[in-house]
Amino acid sequence: MASAMPNPRTERDQRCGLPAGSVPSAARRFAGKPRRPFAQAFTLAELLIAIAILGVCISLGATLFPLAIRTHAESVGNTIGMLIAENALTVAKTVLTDADVPAGNVVIPVATALPALSSYAFYYPAITTSPPAALPDTAEWVWVGGVPYPRTLTGTVVLARRIAPGRNDYQLIAIACEKEKPENALGWQTQTLDFDVNGTQVIQGGGGFLKAGGAIVVSTGTYAGRYAVIDTAPADGTSCKLKTPIAPGGAGVQALIVVEKDGATPEGIPVMAVMSTRTGLRPS
Repeated sequence: MASAMPNPRTERDQRCGLPAGSVPSAARRFAGKPRRPFAQAFTLAELLIAIAILGVCISLGATLFPLAIRTHAESVGNTIGMLIAENALTVAKTVLTDADVPAGNVVIPVATALPALSSYAFYYPAITTSPPAALPDTAEWVWVGGVPYPRTLTGTVVLARRIAPGRNDYQLIAIACEKEKPENALGWQTQTLDFDVNGTQVIQGGGGFLKAGGAIVVSTGTYAGRYAVIDTAPADGTSCKLKTPIAPGGAGVQALIVVEKDGATPEGIPVMAVMSTRTGLRPS
């Protein structure tokens, strides 16, 4: 008589010490193992908190874009101003002679010898990325290579002084400004200023011409040739705070303030850049 075939499940149950067929194979497979808890999804409160945090981050990031654009525009303006002032100094050193600067430690404008620098047009790339579709070639805009550029009207005031008598030693100062109108002329106002003990504030004497971003150049005395850019100024333009000190404790200091003349009315104007150099001039 043929013997019955062994049942592998029965043998396995016997090896495990279990009665034959007492535990189904599926149950034996998971016997002794801990049951896994069901994975839980995010709750509505958690989702709302996450969305709120994301919204705050996006809002903070959005505030950086206008600041970045403004900073870039200021950087472009400063770079262009330095180029204009440097060009003005180069022209001044080429055109001026020793006869154009009188003797004495006095800063004077030399616009008569440099009339071409009083007003000219300069353009640089626009900050905007979506200019008008049909933009004419006007005083404000110009097309260059199919790209519209805002035309910036600029002017330069050049000042000079003889540093030492009897020597070919001069200081030249170029101040580049952005003009509001093509017909306006750049000029200067001579004012008697009183400075605080540190020389960083004009206490009085601005005559209404002091404006944030403007420039002051000391024209006579011990501090002749020193200049500074105005940091802040009240609306009346009679006092201001300077970015750098120029005349510590000075009272009754003669200074030049760059202005723009709209017709016959002068007004303080912010400057793009101020550069100074020490050089010799060719004899007349």
